[in-house]
Amino acid sequence: MNNDFCDVTKSALWTVSSVKGGYEISSMFDGKKDTFWQSDALPPHFLCAQFSKRTYISKVSIFLSIQNDETYTPTEIAVHIGEDPSRLTCFLKEELGQLQGWIDINIETPTIFFKIEITKNHQGGRDSRIRLIKLWGSPRSSSVDSNLFFISPDVTKYLTIR
Repeated sequence: MNNDFCDVTKSALWTVSSVKGGYEISSMFDGKKDTFWQSDALPPHFLCAQFSKRTYISKVSIFLSIQNDETYTPTEIAVHIGEDPSRLTCFLKEELGQLQGWIDINIETPTIFFKIEITKNHQGGRDSRIRLIKLWGSPRSSSVDSNLFFISPDVTKYLTIR
């Protein structure tokens, strides 16, 4: 990715709205384009990141593959931010023009709670797939201690909500 940003993805505790068996949340962070997280419910679907303190988010990068995922590919998302998960503000709602490869969405704001809501899939598909996701912060911004990671095998098995 871009050297102008620092990766703050692993500085957050991640949760999702649902998980289809075998397509776990940890697949979004494994660096492999052939694995993915898949939801298991009707839309909307949620991907939530919680930081231990206010963290500046410059952009979110999502890797999608319409060639492989067809109706599972998100086509519209909303980004919600805030200091409290019960009082999030819709920061932006965007129709995704590109559905193959890395999609970058500029955010440019500090937050503690960050939620991506998948509101529509290609051709009205039910479940969604995200192959990879990255949250990028400014190199000048203060984030969580880089030695503190919430994405370890011992923790990720507890990150799903059923």
